[in-house]
Amino acid sequence: MKTCARTLWVSSPAVLLFFSAAVAFGNPLPAFQDGEFPEGVWSHHVVRQEGAGDGAVTRHEAGGNPGAYLEISTWSESPLWTILWYAAPWDPEVFGPIESLMLEIDEKAVASSGNGQNLKLVVVQNGRFYLAPLEPSYTGGGTGTTWQTLFFEPVDEDDFAECPPPWPHDPTERPDFSIHGAPLYFGFMVGLTGAASPPRVHAYDNWAVWPQVPPVSVDPSVESEAWSRIKGFYRRP
Repeated sequence: MKTCARTLWVSSPAVLLFFSAAVAFGNPLPAFQDGEFPEGVWSHHVVRQEGAGDGAVTRHEAGGNPGAYLEISTWSESPLWTILWYAAPWDPEVFGPIESLMLEIDEKAVASSGNGQNLKLVVVQNGRFYLAPLEPSYTGGGTGTTWQTLFFEPVDEDDFAECPPPWPHDPTERPDFSIHGAPLYFGFMVGLTGAASPPRVHAYDNWAVWPQVPPVSVDPSVESEAWSRIKGFYRRP
């Protein structure tokens, strides 16, 4: 791993999870992050409007910032999204509700044009895809640009909208960050909000999503029991 989180750290491919007491009292630090993107840890899905087009995701062992990175190509005659999400979930029933999320990621244009790719934070819940922010956030075009780190402002569940076919999204549907919500998977999505040919190709590295949880005072005995549940849930043979 290139990076690590100090409060909640999820690493791949073993998917280890470490909690500290800070989670019980509000956690503003990086929680989910990956800079190596090993096979089997990430999934992706392409959502397209009618018309020819596709998105391709390629992992490169070297050339990242540093080490491995993902290269994502998008081309289409109409709007298209390539959605990627990470294997480890956040279960609100176990870890608590979420107040907000923030995305951080490194990006550079490999061979692109116009405004580049439209970049979003993505949440997957019950097999449904939710994106934020709704306002376009473009990476910028160019060829062989240098790495830059992009930070998104925190977003809560009301800032999300669903992104199923038909295009572009259902603004009435949002994820459930409450303690009653199903497990949440975090990732990012890139796309085209209009036609683009030839492909726009961008590189991505050092992905991180920061959940902010509400401050809650926890009895030490309850916290100890929670630790046992968490470690048991994520323990691998």
